Amino acid sequence: MINLRHMKREDLREVNLLLSKAFTQARIHQGYREGRVPLCRKEFLELYFAANSSGCFVIEKNHRLISFCFTRLWGTVSWLGPLSVDPSEEGQGYGKKIVLAAVESLKTSGAKTIGLELAANSARNLAFYTKLGFEPRGLVIDVIKKVSGERQPLKLAEFNKIMYSEISPQKRTPLLEDARKFWRQIEPGLDYTRELELVENFEFGDACFIMKCDRIVGFILAHTQTYSQEEKRRFIKINALQMSSEMTKETLDVFIEVIENWAFSEKLSAIYLRVSSQQNNVFSHLLSRQFKVLHNDLRMTLRGYGQETDLTSINFSKWE
Repeated sequence: MINLRHMKREDLREVNLLLSKAFTQARIHQGYREGRVPLCRKEFLELYFAANSSGCFVIEKNHRLISFCFTRLWGTVSWLGPLSVDPSEEGQGYGKKIVLAAVESLKTSGAKTIGLELAANSARNLAFYTKLGFEPRGLVIDVIKKVSGERQPLKLAEFNKIMYSEISPQKRTPLLEDARKFWRQIEPGLDYTRELELVENFEFGDACFIMKCDRIVGFILAHTQTYSQEEKRRFIKINALQMSSEMTKETLDVFIEVIENWAFSEKLSAIYLRVSSQQNNVFSHLLSRQFKVLHNDLRMTLRGYGQETDLTSINFSKWE
């Protein structure tokens, strides 16, 4: 008996086991030297489920979970992942079935952008998603940088930084109103409000607003905790970085310095940032500032639900 249904919180233990099994098999197929994917931390999967629980699905076969799919909804910007099918059940249409259910759920929720990211060297997954109506939109590149063991006092010049965790409840409402206007200037419909709630509620990180003359000109959202049970706490993982179009490369250096000091305060030794290949000048600048390329993925969006973004601004995010 096959049953496609909404995911429940009590499914997460079985989802975790399947994620490890399926992703390990996928990495072996992709030629990774170390293919094993460890189990996720319970809190990490709970965060992913809480992000958009009404858009998360599982498929059961004879009361055994054989597929799952998480989704994220940032205002009207949405994406799928992670999602998997049990390797022993591949080729029977379960992947297509759960993806279509997730996509329909996001459309019903008002999504105007629907996308996902996959390993750039996965020809099989590229063909699979293309047949479902997704189109390649370019590479996203993971870069890392070691953080110096000694930090100088932060010099922000005309800028000011505000950490979300330090804002009083009374001051959050007007700041978030301004933040939504800022986010949507860079990408129509984008809203990170739910992500701010998640990092705070699950104690997974924080966010930083960069201000100039009491106006938001930059936004950084980062996770500072590990995702798997075996991962060592090393990286500050930048899930979103935005910078208004009026800013310069020198301003970007200020943002990086803010992140470095943030990492240092958290006793983390490196920065992990995902950048878009569509902004090659920014990517080149980061390489000149000792960032190293670690990995790259392919971003895809559903036909008719593409991503609109102001390429004169910086708008980096992780869809995974």
